[in-house]
Amino acid sequence: MSGNQYRLTEIQKAAQTLADAMVPLIDRMTRNCTNCYHFDHQLEVCKKFAQKPPIKVAVKGCPNWEMDIPF
Repeated sequence: MSGNQYRLTEIQKAAQTLADAMVPLIDRMTRNCTNCYHFDHQLEVCKKFAQKPPIKVAVKGCPNWEMDIPF
């Protein structure tokens, strides 16, 4: 294996490691109250639990998140 080929293989391994770590983080970041089926935007409350979600839940999401498809 040449030096360039070895470096390319190592870069590919590093890129895959980063992708494997980032996908779950991005998934959690996009599953928050603003795009959840249960969130009432006018009242700013979670309809499932009938209360305003704590800021950590609103930002990080919760296990009861469901996709809100607006059409």
